[in-house]
Amino acid sequence: MSRACPTNRNFYDLVDAVHDWAESDINKKYFNDAYEAAFKMVESEFHGMSIKTLEHNPELSAGQVGSFKARLRELTQNIRNGSLSTKWAETWWRPATGFAAKDPVVGKLLKSMQRSGFHFRANEMRDTTLFQGIIETLKTEAGLRSGKHFKGLGWKQSQDKLDALDLEYRQAITDWQNRVPKASDEIVRIKNEMNELVKNSELKVFDDLLYLVEGKSTKDGDNVIYNAGIPKLLQDKFNKIKKSNPSKAQKIEDGKIKLKIEPNDLLKLTLENGDSISQYPNLHKALKSYMTMMDGLYGTLRGGVRKILKSRQLKMEHAGHDTKKIKETLESLESKLMPKYEQGYFPHYTRDLNASFMDGLMSKVEELQASTTYDNSLKTRTVDDILDDMKNYADGHVTGRAEDYDYSRNFVNSINNYISDVNRFNFASFMDAHIVDSLTMVEKVYKAKGDAGDYARSITSYIEEMHRAVNGDNNISRNTRAMMKSLLGFEFISKLGFNPRGAARNFTQRLLDYVHWGPVQINKANKYLEEMTFETGDHELYIEKALRESGLLFQSTSPEFTQSGLDAPANIFKTRVWNDADGKWEMVQETRMEKVAKGVQKIAGTKIVTGLHRSAENSNRAHTFKIAFSQMHKWLSAPAVREQMLRERSETDYGKKLIAEGKSDKVLTTAQYEGEIRRQAKNYAINMVIMNHFDYGDYAKNKASRTKMGRFMLQFQHYSFEFFEKNLKILREAKHDVATGNLLNSLNFFVPGRESNAHGLEKAYRMSIAYFMVPAVISQIFGVNASNLIEHDTMERLKQWFTYFTSEDDDEIDAAFFGKGPILGTIGGPLLSDIIDIGVMTDLVSLDDDSILTIISGLEANDPSTSTEVGRKLKILNTFLGRAYDRHYPSIRGGQVGFALQQEFGFYPTSESRKRNRKAKKEKKIRGSKRTLPMNIEMSLRALSKEGQQV
Repeated sequence: MSRACPTNRNFYDLVDAVHDWAESDINKKYFNDAYEAAFKMVESEFHGMSIKTLEHNPELSAGQVGSFKARLRELTQNIRNGSLSTKWAETWWRPATGFAAKDPVVGKLLKSMQRSGFHFRANEMRDTTLFQGIIETLKTEAGLRSGKHFKGLGWKQSQDKLDALDLEYRQAITDWQNRVPKASDEIVRIKNEMNELVKNSELKVFDDLLYLVEGKSTKDGDNVIYNAGIPKLLQDKFNKIKKSNPSKAQKIEDGKIKLKIEPNDLLKLTLENGDSISQYPNLHKALKSYMTMMDGLYGTLRGGVRKILKSRQLKMEHAGHDTKKIKETLESLESKLMPKYEQGYFPHYTRDLNASFMDGLMSKVEELQASTTYDNSLKTRTVDDILDDMKNYADGHVTGRAEDYDYSRNFVNSINNYISDVNRFNFASFMDAHIVDSLTMVEKVYKAKGDAGDYARSITSYIEEMHRAVNGDNNISRNTRAMMKSLLGFEFISKLGFNPRGAARNFTQRLLDYVHWGPVQINKANKYLEEMTFETGDHELYIEKALRESGLLFQSTSPEFTQSGLDAPANIFKTRVWNDADGKWEMVQETRMEKVAKGVQKIAGTKIVTGLHRSAENSNRAHTFKIAFSQMHKWLSAPAVREQMLRERSETDYGKKLIAEGKSDKVLTTAQYEGEIRRQAKNYAINMVIMNHFDYGDYAKNKASRTKMGRFMLQFQHYSFEFFEKNLKILREAKHDVATGNLLNSLNFFVPGRESNAHGLEKAYRMSIAYFMVPAVISQIFGVNASNLIEHDTMERLKQWFTYFTSEDDDEIDAAFFGKGPILGTIGGPLLSDIIDIGVMTDLVSLDDDSILTIISGLEANDPSTSTEVGRKLKILNTFLGRAYDRHYPSIRGGQVGFALQQEFGFYPTSESRKRNRKAKKEKKIRGSKRTLPMNIEMSLRALSKEGQQV
């Protein structure tokens, strides 16, 4: 590896530690490649930075290196123990980030899964946004034509009727496949009715768009000759290139070069009635967006197919197996998915991409995925048999869209399903490939015998658990899954939907940026960004674009929405399934419970429900991204980095060729250098966003949170586990700062203008200031409890249980668990709490003083007088509505707007403040009681009292 000369001596210590650890006798016994394991551990420990990038980190501290050394020693010890961790930790509390830091294979797998998960979200949001824009543009076009070109039903009525006909149509196709008598006649009847509906309604604009997209053609032997639409533009353009530049034409055929249609080319198109598209600007705009969307989806589909087969090819090569068959299958499938210009085959613009072809292919892809799994019950055939079937299926399928029954007239449903299914297929393919790659890496890194073999099996078991988390539990029925999603969605709406207090607390997660970097570094980062130039003209726009393209920006949901499992994958490309028991095809139809789940999901994803949380989360993520991006960009802008990059490129074959041709200035241009350091800075920033704002995917959670019961009992608890893990990491680094003799040096933190190199202790100091000292000062000055808003989750939970075991004051215990008791107040889950509340209100549940339910729930201490019956019911629907009815509205009505805001954000009086208020009220009452008589009578009585004393 070509190396610069790092100025930070701690880097040399780290390199020596890697060498000593990898060359030790014990690790040579355990590892096939100890260096590979160590380098991956570097990336896990230092937020995705490779050892080559870490070389340029001027802030690498002795404590950080000490913490890394301890990680290496811990890995060796875990191998000696034959296990990654205890079953208790794996099941009940430790999230995947904790295990990623302990093992190189798990660390690499988690990072890959996170990137694919966020990439999936970005792709789906891109395509959905484009399609929504297309629909709105076509609606505008239909509105302009309505009454002039057609006088049928309006948009909504037509679409509703078309949806109903589409269900009938799909059922008729299923009947035809099952050879039901007269099914073909029913297909023709429904199809004619759909045609008439589209032709004589505002949906006619879909036909105009698809005429332009799919064109008109005639057969010429095996070829299709187009005389209209985009296919004609593509054919004409390709034939012209083929005559003038055959080699370029061949590259286009092979997919190495993309044949582009320029915006001006589209102006040549005409509608079926002969009108130029230039007469219809909205249709022209919709067409351009449609092409952009379908090009993207086509690339996503090809990428998924290629990834799933390539990963198996690499696994088979590693195992020493012949890969000829899988290569042939990949070539056959890629050929099927490639446009063929001369033959007139353009799968990337056809809205159903041959539905029957995709339906058949996806069942084989799913079978291939199952063949590599750990669960033998899912395996049906050998990999070779499945590959043979896939290749024969692809080779035997007719190229081009046949006039089959699966060509749907329902444009909106077809495209919506296609967007969802293609992106989810790509997601599943990449996730599956990551699992296969990680299992291969286990074999490459660890030895298969002795303690290392036991440890490798432990790692494999954990990887399999992550695979299960991605694919879901196959033993859960569709209705059960839908019911779970409905209940979890309801609890999301109830507890977090439109909740200003929750959103405000979410916003305070930004404090983790100040814990990690500190206000001085953040200020420097902001100034550094302001001095940079971006193609967007503004760094805020660049950051927003980078977050959106990375899938880290929430545009229609929130992380809490994701945490509830409401965006779980749907069935892939399945319009019908084969029933072995009946020997018939069955149409896959949405059940009532699935419709309910979809409705709840739609409500939970609306702006009014998730908007506040989404805005807070996106603001936090942008803040983290720009600090991390600025920090890494500054590190990599050093002359030594450019020199190293130039040396590395000069040593490549391409670099040597340029130098030989006298073009040494082209080896690394300024634009290439800037592009590379921006790419690395962006990747580092993405990793830091994930580190400070967490990943809420199922694969990132502990095992208990993924179970059927755990989803309810531990709903919204993943943040707590991640926050606890983050605190452990800070304490670990701080411990090694002390161990390396940097305790005194860390005190420079408290001296303005001086810097320390004890980053772990600095983070611990800043954590204490942000989460403990600041709330304490606010409480002392204003007499309100600021920790309700600025909450150190881990410490608050410890305080709850400490109060429960040590306090003799029932009111204090009740307040600690919010009147819900120790179970419901911590890990009981909001659903169980609501069920008990509903049971009490409806007299279905009786909370006797000695009942087990009463003791568990803690509701015997919950004073019902604090809320009205209406308020309690509203609170079940939405906690904010309950607070607003019982507290905020009466306060506002009484002119106490500020007090209402104070209550909403949880700034309740502290216990000391409440005691002072009670004491003041008592004294005031006593003073008032002393003057209950008129002054003259009171003075007379005093005089008589004195005379009596004298006698």
